[in-house]
Amino acid sequence: ADGDDKGSHLQWSGLSSSFSMSGNHLIGSLEAPGMKIDDDVFVMGPVAMKTDLTVVADSVWIGSFGSTFASFNFKGPAGAASMTGISLDSDTTDTAGKLKSGASFAIKDMRFNDVSVSDTKLRLVLDQIGTQAMSDLSRAVNRYTVEQGGKTAAPEDLQRMLAAIKPSLAAIAADQPIFAIEELSFTAPQGKVQASGKVQYVGDGNVEDFAFGTDVAADAKLAAPIALIDLMLKMQAAKTVVPG
Repeated sequence: ADGDDKGSHLQWSGLSSSFSMSGNHLIGSLEAPGMKIDDDVFVMGPVAMKTDLTVVADSVWIGSFGSTFASFNFKGPAGAASMTGISLDSDTTDTAGKLKSGASFAIKDMRFNDVSVSDTKLRLVLDQIGTQAMSDLSRAVNRYTVEQGGKTAAPEDLQRMLAAIKPSLAAIAADQPIFAIEELSFTAPQGKVQASGKVQYVGDGNVEDFAFGTDVAADAKLAAPIALIDLMLKMQAAKTVVPG
C-alpha cells in the first residue's frame, strides 16, 4: 500500500534453544542469528542467552544469567542510533542464608547521530537479603496476585496484602540490606565519567517508624571532566536525545 498504510518487511533468521530441568537445577540456552525490519530501519543480532539456576527456597533462585547482543541499529525521523557489544548478566548467591544479587549491563559503543559514547558499564548489587525472608515475601505477593486474578484491587485487599508482607519486610530490614551502584561509567569525547554509590538500611527493623534521616546510610562518588558536565547541563536531554 501507499502512504502511511505502507506495510513493513520483516526478515527473521529464527532461533534455537534448549532447556533442561533436573531436580531444582535449571540449565538453558538460546541463540538467534538476528532480525531486520525494512532493510536497515531496524537491525538486531546475533543474540545469545545462557542461564544456570538452582532453587534454594520457595520462589528463590540462585545462579547466573548471561546475554549478549552483537549489535543494534535503528533509523527514524529523529536520526540514527546504533549500539554494539551489548551484554546483560546477572548472578545471585546464597551464603549462610543471605542473598547477594548483582546485575551488569555493558555497551561497547553507542552512537546517536553525532553523539558517541563508548565503554558504558553499569553494575547494580542488592546484598544482605535473608533467603527465607525473601521466600516468605515472594509467597505472600504471589498469593495476593493469584487471588486478584487481574481484578482492580480494592482498598481492603491492598491493606490485607500489606499486612501479610509486613513480617517479611521487617525480617529483611533486620539484616540491614544494601543497594549499591558499584559502577556506572562511560567514555565521551570530553573524557571518562565514573560514578558509584550505595544505600543501606541501618534502622532497628521496625518499618512502622521508618525515618530516612536516621534509618538510612548512603554515600556516592562522581568523577567527570568539567567540559562534559557543562555539556550535560546544556543539553536538555529529554528534547535533544529523545524527541517528543
